[in-house]
Amino acid sequence: MTHYECISQCCEEYATHPRARFVGYNTLKGSRMYGTLNKVDHCRCIEAPVCENLMMGLAMGMSMEGYFPVVCFERHDFILLALDALVNHVDKLPTMGDIKFPIIVRAIVGAKRPLDAGPQHTQDYTKELKGMLHNTPVYTPYTTWQYKEAWNEVGKSRSGAVVIVERRDSYEEEIPRHM
Repeated sequence: MTHYECISQCCEEYATHPRARFVGYNTLKGSRMYGTLNKVDHCRCIEAPVCENLMMGLAMGMSMEGYFPVVCFERHDFILLALDALVNHVDKLPTMGDIKFPIIVRAIVGAKRPLDAGPQHTQDYTKELKGMLHNTPVYTPYTTWQYKEAWNEVGKSRSGAVVIVERRDSYEEEIPRHM
């Protein structure tokens, strides 16, 4: 199984929950998150404009209404624009009250091959996210088991949210089931 196949499978399985929704640009149109949402019913996807903080805010509101949103950032670099909502609200509000946000954040580090998209599309802020998020785990899965574990952690962290970092360069690589 490749990383791409494993991610696609996680999306398909998550989409079977009646309250699951995928939020972002290119979730319904365009590449459908590099094809990882191709088998997810269109009614489960909410196409958003290129407005990352709005996407995180929308996911927060949806989760407070009982939905299980997956916010999709096609480029890891653009998660910077959603940091206010992610760091100051999703991650910190649970420490001030009985609030949880069952949100999955997919942040994809852009590919450098076959064409390098440049530094504004290929940066990796995983280390910085781990330093800023105290109630929200940041996963960088490598094995099939780690992908499944990361997707199954939604709702279990102190904030309820999880960030899953994907690497577009590795989508076509075979992955081990266990390490």
